Amino acid sequence: MIKEWLNSYNPKNKEEALQALREIMQEIALAGLQRAGFFEKAAFYGGTALRIFYGLNRFSEDLDFSLLEVNPDFSLDKYLKVIHDEFELTREYILKLTDKKELLQESPSTSLSIEMRERIVLPLATIQQYALTKLRKNDPSIQEMKSIFEKLIIRCSFGIINAGRNSA
Repeated sequence: MIKEWLNSYNPKNKEEALQALREIMQEIALAGLQRAGFFEKAAFYGGTALRIFYGLNRFSEDLDFSLLEVNPDFSLDKYLKVIHDEFELTREYILKLTDKKELLQESPSTSLSIEMRERIVLPLATIQQYALTKLRKNDPSIQEMKSIFEKLIIRCSFGIINAGRNSA
């Protein structure tokens, strides 16, 4: 299935094939989210959505989502296993197709860029999740800290967004 999908992109060189494989991975992850019912609660938007639905000639590595309704109890936890399983299956297929032992084996600079971005994004996402958890509990004892948690959430978002933009 993946091989036929890759051939439909008609890549002219290894870089185009790699980009096509990334795009395929995104679409497989989206398919997994669809099967799990994610899009009953969230909308898919942004550059990747424009490329997939309208053929925008621009590759974007991120997938942007927004809840259809405000829901303080919403959690991605329910969908993480689905996303993980979809990517593991995709990774296995890609490695078989490319006869490689690891992803990005021939693109050490891209691999390093991703590693460096993760060093920035993962701590920010952890701090942001902590602040969101504190606010969701609606504990009266944190009322004096509420504005600090709100600022942490926003500033972490800025850092995560900028890290993503700088990696393109």
